[in-house]
Amino acid sequence: MGNQSSKSDDQKAKTATSVGIGVGLVITSVICPPLGAAATFSTLGTGIGMKVVGSLADEEGLEEAGDVFILGAEIGGVGNTATRAVQGSHAPCGGCKSLPKAFK
Repeated sequence: MGNQSSKSDDQKAKTATSVGIGVGLVITSVICPPLGAAATFSTLGTGIGMKVVGSLADEEGLEEAGDVFILGAEIGGVGNTATRAVQGSHAPCGGCKSLPKAFK
């Protein structure tokens, strides 16, 4: 019985971590949509990489960490899509507005 409770707590912690990552990505997307999109894709790529390497190396912990990143990126992706729907495909933030024309 105690082992099942421990697994449940572990799953809750992983879900909370994924939600935290996702919320951070959503906030980033609201502040600067292009940066939010880049951060979301980076997080997704990292999660997929961790999952693949963990699977190949037979490291269950690394696979589980990859799952956390992937779920966080999925949450962030939903936020990024919603932000683009509301603000448009590129609503420049203060940082984007101040970039020299050569970088735009």
